[in-house]
Amino acid sequence: MAFQVVNKMADSYIGLSGDVKPTKGISAGAEFIEVDTGAKYVWFNGAWVEDLTLIYAMQQVMEQ
Repeated sequence: MAFQVVNKMADSYIGLSGDVKPTKGISAGAEFIEVDTGAKYVWFNGAWVEDLTLIYAMQQVMEQ
């Protein structure tokens, strides 16, 4: 996989899990945080993808 240059001043959005996430004019690497669930999404290849980094890190800690 080739990397993509991410805008250093990436967009940041917040809203509720039931809100429609923006899809127009979003920069690669932008983030959307659901304030009611704490879920974080990153804009990648034209879609919001859930960022599970923290969840996986916590699983590793709990397994030790």
